[in-house]
Amino acid sequence: GTLAPGPLRQRDGRVAVTALAPLGRLDREAIAPLAALAREHGALRLSPWRTLTVLDVPELQVDAVARSLEELGLATTFDSGWAGLSACAGLGACANARVDVRAAAVRRAGARAPEAPAEHWSACERRCGEPRGAPVTVTAVQEGLVVASPGHAGRVVRDADEAIAALGGQDSS
Repeated sequence: GTLAPGPLRQRDGRVAVTALAPLGRLDREAIAPLAALAREHGALRLSPWRTLTVLDVPELQVDAVARSLEELGLATTFDSGWAGLSACAGLGACANARVDVRAAAVRRAGARAPEAPAEHWSACERRCGEPRGAPVTVTAVQEGLVVASPGHAGRVVRDADEAIAALGGQDSS
């Protein structure tokens, strides 16, 4: 299963620090610093759930490792707006894309409440990459964006900013 971002005590007393890669992406500039963390602590594990974990971190180094991961643009706390937020490849990567959903997701991550329900942004009607059963979806269509969430079958808004406003914090209650 997936590990939530943040520290987790290992059986031997050391700590595993898990970070979430926003939209499952790492910049090439992050690779060398991540390799250095792996060399220093002995192991770095990548998961298919967009997370990476630095293993065997001594207790006194947990905050420094978390800061290093944050400086690389990774989310290291469970209450990050990136937790549960996904998007398709979007403009620049797909000929069918109507909207820059990755840029919208960056803005949306800052507005999401801790423990908000899973949310997926699709740049066209194909809805690529949408997790099964995502309770909140934003899908680009010819008329704008269809915003669907629990209790709201789907309404069309003009643009990403309007969709972000319509979703608000989307807390889990």
